[in-house]
Amino acid sequence: MERERYTTDLTDEQWAQVHSVLPGARNGRGGRPRRWPVRAVWDALFYQARNGCSRRNLPHDLPPWNVVWGSFRRWRANGTLAQVHEALRASVRRHAGKAPQPTAAILGSQAVRTAGKRGAVRATTRAKA
Repeated sequence: MERERYTTDLTDEQWAQVHSVLPGARNGRGGRPRRWPVRAVWDALFYQARNGCSRRNLPHDLPPWNVVWGSFRRWRANGTLAQVHEALRASVRRHAGKAPQPTAAILGSQAVRTAGKRGAVRATTRAKA
């Protein structure tokens, strides 16, 4: 039985873009078959990001929080999230009629003055008796 879709779920077109960038599920090394489809894990990540819930409060029809968190950590560490972000950014730029890579950047700075005192912090007024 298929679950009801959430508004945060990836469309088939969006999933095709994400899936095209993902490395092979197990890179041919064997191992235990997946219990949860990779797309369901991505849907859970987007649900959590959009709704701001904690990992442990994901709805019961999404993969368990530890599967989602473990996948996120692994993808963050091995660069998969950066690759997906890069591919989606380039796609959005092409769709907007721009070059896939930005050609200029704008950098700004804000000066904040800090107290120039050094050493121990001392009270400036005496305590009243």
